[in-house]
Amino acid sequence: MRATSKDRIMVWGIIALALFTTGTLYGINSLASAGSDHLKTFSSYYELLSFLQKNTAQARLYYASPFFDMITSFPVFSKEFSAMTQGSGDRGSEYSTTNIQVEGVDEADLVKMDGEYIYIVSHSTVYIAKAFPPGDAKILATIEAGNVDNVGLYISGNKLVILGDQYRWYLDYYSGGDWSMEKVGGSGFVPCYPNTVIAKVYDVSDKSAPVLVRDLSINGTVSGSRMMGDYVYVVVQQPAMGYIEDMVVLPVIMDNNSTKTVQPNEVSYSDVPSLYYNFVTILAVNTANDSAPPTYETILTSISSVMHVSQNNMYLTVPKYPVHIMTMGSLVGDKGGESSEERQKTLIYRISLNGEDISVEADGSVYGLVHDQFSMDEYNGNFRMATTEWTRDGTINNLYVLNPKLEVMGSLEGLAPGESIYSARFMGDRCYLVTFRQIDPFYVIDVSNPTAPKVLGYLKIPGFSSYLHPYDGEHIIGVGMEGSGVKLSLFDATNVSAPVEVAKFNFNATWSYTEVNNDHRAFLFDKAKALLVLPVSLSMPAGDRWVYWQGAAVFSTTLENGFQLKGTVTHQDGASGGGDISIRRSLYIGNVLYTVSGAKVKMNDLWSLLPMGELLLSAGNGGTMK
Repeated sequence: MRATSKDRIMVWGIIALALFTTGTLYGINSLASAGSDHLKTFSSYYELLSFLQKNTAQARLYYASPFFDMITSFPVFSKEFSAMTQGSGDRGSEYSTTNIQVEGVDEADLVKMDGEYIYIVSHSTVYIAKAFPPGDAKILATIEAGNVDNVGLYISGNKLVILGDQYRWYLDYYSGGDWSMEKVGGSGFVPCYPNTVIAKVYDVSDKSAPVLVRDLSINGTVSGSRMMGDYVYVVVQQPAMGYIEDMVVLPVIMDNNSTKTVQPNEVSYSDVPSLYYNFVTILAVNTANDSAPPTYETILTSISSVMHVSQNNMYLTVPKYPVHIMTMGSLVGDKGGESSEERQKTLIYRISLNGEDISVEADGSVYGLVHDQFSMDEYNGNFRMATTEWTRDGTINNLYVLNPKLEVMGSLEGLAPGESIYSARFMGDRCYLVTFRQIDPFYVIDVSNPTAPKVLGYLKIPGFSSYLHPYDGEHIIGVGMEGSGVKLSLFDATNVSAPVEVAKFNFNATWSYTEVNNDHRAFLFDKAKALLVLPVSLSMPAGDRWVYWQGAAVFSTTLENGFQLKGTVTHQDGASGGGDISIRRSLYIGNVLYTVSGAKVKMNDLWSLLPMGELLLSAGNGGTMK
């Protein structure tokens, strides 16, 4: 049966809203809290199709309400934030690496460095350059990623991995031979599913001549990824129903010349209604063995948002909204009197990771929605997470400790009514939490007893911190905003009952912003070097006009002296080479500071900040040294 034009537009409008919402993907899902023994698999394609048809139809009855739009407008946060790892090698110097959350669990980024060479994404081009020593810096090779968005890199030994999303669009054609524009909102273009995730592995033993050794793709979009050892783990999600009505689009994995379709009996699911379903597939790709086929696990669920990965497990989260939008006059979940199924929840899946062996081992749920990856943590075999829950009376915040079966062991609910979580950091037996509405309560929470977490103390100051980074075991660096400007804070939690802000720094500008507020990988910190670097955008009036400046702010950061601005580096001065001159990342090798934008790599002395040269990124000429 062919769908009508109106039906197709409506369906793809819903999917487009879900897929293209920044960071967090909005989802409405009705899965109940359950152990992994509640997960089933399908016996056939027709059982899978029947399940989707029956349950999506049932779910539409729940959501046929004018309050549906209001409930889905509540924010679901999903910033993927994370702590600095630092490497050293026999390349002659110590060097910085991507700012990650869990030691040994790498995260994809725009820039990767191995102590001698640097790998950079600029638009759709990947550059390989010799970076150290700076006098020998030069572009060695370029790789065209093609029509790919959200490109991220991994480097492991002599293997370079390029990940990204390849979106496909086509002009909708209607019977009668006419190309209709107005029926698809004026553009004439609608998304053509399946979109494709690409994962290309290059042998870069010869940096000047990278060789493509694995070309892998799967229908869908990247939800997240991590790398441990030789294995890259990629989470891919796609709508389960295709553009053509009554058609299931199963995940199809293409690896070089082989093709593998995920079969219905390989799909895990829970037997509950949902407004729409997605296949979430976790791929394990062996970068050391080019002939080893990727392994995978696929789950049928709503749209996965934030993920946390430890050295042994991946935790996928799925927002779950109340099934009954209106019950006894209530609009959303009311902690005070409604049943558990009428409160916002987050569903969690625990997937065991051990090289190529991946398996779904547990699932469970907690009340509220997850802010970002730092709101979650694995410690001593238990899983800890902080959530914000919207109720009829406003927001509350919760903290939970779950055992390996994802059963709740202990909880702290109703924290900071009316506030929302803006940042969190678990460190050993403590959790540091920042909530915000008008002021910035910085909480110190004791989680040493997993069955009874408790607040030890808190501090209220203006502004908020959107990213927390460990300085040491009892001191935390906060990056956030105060008014319309960037604020750095240094918190001392030595006295857990009375934490204090021992230092702060505000930029002297009318308006300022840092990418660290949205992306932890833009943050560079090294305690031993007392070094802190972050990209900053500033704007201020100058007579009858406004002046805009963008660059990297370099600080000396110590407990004794707080934040001391050493100087700045910008790519705006004498900008050439084309492309984007906004600094996105900062790294160092030895005593050389590298700042990277889409147009160039600039090298400065780490201590004096005197210029040492720059590399212009130009896909047309392969890059030049200046």
